[in-house]
Amino acid sequence: MASNVADPAKVFNFIIEINGVDSWAVQEFTPPELSIEAVAHGGANSDIKTAGRVSVGDASFNYLKPLPTITDEAYDWFKRAQDIQRGGGQLSSVYKKIAVVRELYPDNVKTAGRWILTGAWVSGISQNAFSRTSSDNILRSVTLTVDDVEIR
Repeated sequence: MASNVADPAKVFNFIIEINGVDSWAVQEFTPPELSIEAVAHGGANSDIKTAGRVSVGDASFNYLKPLPTITDEAYDWFKRAQDIQRGGGQLSSVYKKIAVVRELYPDNVKTAGRWILTGAWVSGISQNAFSRTSSDNILRSVTLTVDDVEIR
């Protein structure tokens, strides 16, 4: 029995929720890298290593399509952290948000996995080249800097 397989070339299998609102559909998602610093302590004749500080890397998203429910564009969110035109930014309590990334099954309804990114804010944006012959309305990439990640 043959099964129907969706064409993976143009499938948006990830949804980003910002503060509980579905905001973007995403084709590619790179989760933050987690690492623990190894701290060496002097032993009798060798170092003893113990766990130190935890580091959480950035989350990156490629090929984002805004959903109709979006209330906050990436560039507006970016400007809350640092406004290039006016100089300075707002308090971190204003621009840091909770972003939930949901990986969807091929039916694009059920959730296969979930990453909860706390203290998230936009630290980088890259847009596609504009073309009169294309109707793509997507951002090429967005980078979120995060304080913590929980994987479910």
